[in-house]
Amino acid sequence: LLLALPSRGGRVWVGVARGLAPLREVQAEVQQRSARHLQPIAVEAVPLEIRGLIDELNLLLERLRTALEAERRLTSDAAHEIRTPLASLRTHAQVALRSEDPKAHARGLLQVSRSVERISTLMEQILLLARLDGDALLEQFHPVNLATLAEDVLSELARQAIDKDIELSLHQETVYVMGIDLWLKAMVGNLVGNALRYTPAGGQVEIRVENRAQHAVLRVRDNGPGVALEEQQAIFTRFYRSPATSSGEGSGLGLPIVKRIVELHFGSIGLGKGLEGKGLEVQVFLPKTQPDATRPPARGPDSGRSHI
Repeated sequence: LLLALPSRGGRVWVGVARGLAPLREVQAEVQQRSARHLQPIAVEAVPLEIRGLIDELNLLLERLRTALEAERRLTSDAAHEIRTPLASLRTHAQVALRSEDPKAHARGLLQVSRSVERISTLMEQILLLARLDGDALLEQFHPVNLATLAEDVLSELARQAIDKDIELSLHQETVYVMGIDLWLKAMVGNLVGNALRYTPAGGQVEIRVENRAQHAVLRVRDNGPGVALEEQQAIFTRFYRSPATSSGEGSGLGLPIVKRIVELHFGSIGLGKGLEGKGLEVQVFLPKTQPDATRPPARGPDSGRSHI
């Protein structure tokens, strides 16, 4: 019996080694990969006992690849978008430096100031969008009075409305949502800012905050040029600008930022006709909560969907 033990032990060792061979192959494949190689690990030769683990690793690799690709695309798009205001800044600065006419010099400096402001706004929105590409920290969510928040945002944008002689109105009902103040302010500010930017002088922009059975509803509508039906999906794409707006205003990031913030707050967004059957209405639906709530809402079946 004692003589047979080494033989049996050897056979067990051989069996274990054969069983671990697929794991060693996976280990060797992963070790040979570069940091840029994020393709899924082949599962054909993997034992069934650990296939679930490899599947989860593959899902993680896919999420990482998607995140890195989104970051690369954002960086590339941002560099492209910054070229135009930088070129404008350089041209106006050269004109101002060369001009001996005080009025032309002042006009050149004014254009320089506007170009710097545009670049600054663009960079702020790019940085915000990059932060929003990560998951929201749910522990930072707390009850936010959407009506009061909208009122605060409108008070900050009132000067823009006055300068363009636009009638800016707010109709609100008290309603609370779970979220992060800074991001919700960015959401409302981008929607109202877009409406003010594209509504012609003498127009109207109306904001409504409604308390529905299950949702807080934010509506921002105007009587501006509106958005053609075939463009309504595209306007949520980063850096997209409608061909109908020849002024080149805006960064093309406002609505993508809004959409991402809505998704992170478990809501949905939609488009419709604006005031008097023309213009644009943007509708945001967010799960409502109680003022003393302590937990974020559960993600519903319509969370993050666009109703267009």
